[in-house]
Amino acid sequence: MENNHFSILVVDDSEVLRRLAAVTLTSLGNYEVDQACDAAEALECLIDKDYDVIITDYYMPGMDGIEFIRRVRRRSGCERLPILMVTTERDPFIEEEARAAGADEFLTKPFEPLVIRETLDRVLQAAKAPAMSLRIDAQSLLDSLPYAAMVLDRHHNVILGNGVFWRSAGGGIDDAGVNCARAMHEAQTAPANCPLDSAVSSGGPAEEVVAEAGALYRVSVFPMALSDDEGQALYLHLTQPI
Repeated sequence: MENNHFSILVVDDSEVLRRLAAVTLTSLGNYEVDQACDAAEALECLIDKDYDVIITDYYMPGMDGIEFIRRVRRRSGCERLPILMVTTERDPFIEEEARAAGADEFLTKPFEPLVIRETLDRVLQAAKAPAMSLRIDAQSLLDSLPYAAMVLDRHHNVILGNGVFWRSAGGGIDDAGVNCARAMHEAQTAPANCPLDSAVSSGGPAEEVVAEAGALYRVSVFPMALSDDEGQALYLHLTQPI
């Protein structure tokens, strides 16, 4: 990598582990390290300073690492900020939830300098690469699914949809912006147990079984580490027949 200095924010409620991480990082060279004792303090740090990387613990009192990552991703200018999550052991469930929130990579305790160096090199190089188009990336994902899938905003407006969705809705890609509640539900309004509303409210994934036109569907909604042109969060909406 180029001989640049990078600013890193380490977030951990353990002072010992924060100091250990700071010593490890500064010993690698080219890294300036700030520390925050919890997610709330870290969010305050982000108001006053721009960082090249955030390294956050998963287990923290108050706001855990996953919710912290969600909050960071909602901030303007932090959509592509590299975020590494630290755990005591590799847990596929935690990693899946963290990636859905916007985590880029994972580190396990105790810290291994070589692993940290390689991980930082990787995420910093990726952050410097040109941002890929939301339409290209998300559309490819949606089109690979065999059931109705959409990217929605919090108001149920369709940003992108795959072919299965558009056939069900009786429209096409030129109809992007149509309201899903009106296009997909007989009552032309969102059901009372709409998982999109739950995901918007909680900031996390939501799932419900929804009855429509005499059939049952498992509807899953996931917050995305993406936003629209106005900086509003977007959501992946999947509808699978049961």
